[in-house]
This record gives sequence, C-alpha cells and structure tokens, in this order.
Amino acid sequence: MKAGPKRSRQEREHDLVIIAKDYFEGKYQAEIAAKLGLTQQQVSYDLKKLQKRWVAESLQHITQGKARELAKVDNLERHYWEAFRKSQELLKDEKKIGRISYLTGVQWCINKRCQIMGFDAPSKSMSIDVSKLTDGQLERLANGEDVYSVIADSGTS
Repeated sequence: MKAGPKRSRQEREHDLVIIAKDYFEGKYQAEIAAKLGLTQQQVSYDLKKLQKRWVAESLQHITQGKARELAKVDNLERHYWEAFRKSQELLKDEKKIGRISYLTGVQWCINKRCQIMGFDAPSKSMSIDVSKLTDGQLERLANGEDVYSVIADSGTS
C-alpha cells in the first residue's frame, strides 16, 4: 500500500487506540495496516510511539504510587510520634522515657521510606531518560523484561 494523505492529530490518536487494541489481541501489523488503510511501516512506527508512551506512563504511575505510599508512611510516623509524646506525659518517672514500641514504629516508617525511595539499594537506583532508549530496549520493556537487565545490556545508565 502506498503512503496516503497525512493524518490529522485527531485521526492519528484514533488510529493509535485501534492499533493498541489489535496489537494486544495478537494481530499482525499487516492486518492492522489493511484495516486502517495504512502501510505496515506506518503501523510499525505507530507501535514504537505507543511503546514509548507505555513506558513513560508506567514510570509515571510508579512515581505517583511511590508518592502516595510515602504520604501514608509520613502520616503513620506522625501518629507514632504523637503517641510516643503522650506516653511520655503519662509517666511519673523523671526520665520520661516513653513507650519504646512507638519508637519502633517510627523506625519502621523510616526504614519503609528508605526502601520506597531506593536508598537501601543505591546500586539498583537509576534515572531513565525514555527518549534515549532504543526501539529494541523499549520493546523489551514493553514485553515485561526487567528494566535493569535492559539497561545493563546496552551499557546505558
């Protein structure tokens, strides 16, 4: 099939929805192209664009999920500190040590925060610029391969 007229942004976005659906259903690029009146090469190009979006969106969801969980840990830590201070007031002892179990909770919150932020494994923490990934790397990520092995194979970090 010859290249047709250039699609508008709205037409392209509509096509991307169909391409993604058909791709996930295991259809061949040529089938998708015929259905949409596109070339197989255009469908291939659109799939690469979709894969870049999917990786970027998944990284964004991970970041948002981490932020949500960190907020929960922060809230829990505030409650532990409040309970600890109240336990100090209840003691008549001059030292006002307070209940150690609340400090154990604070310690758990600090450890969990470090885990979520990746401080516990600095060798595994990396920042990924999706725009610098090759099509092959994006495809491997889209297929569920571990991000660290994909990056390690290319020598990129």
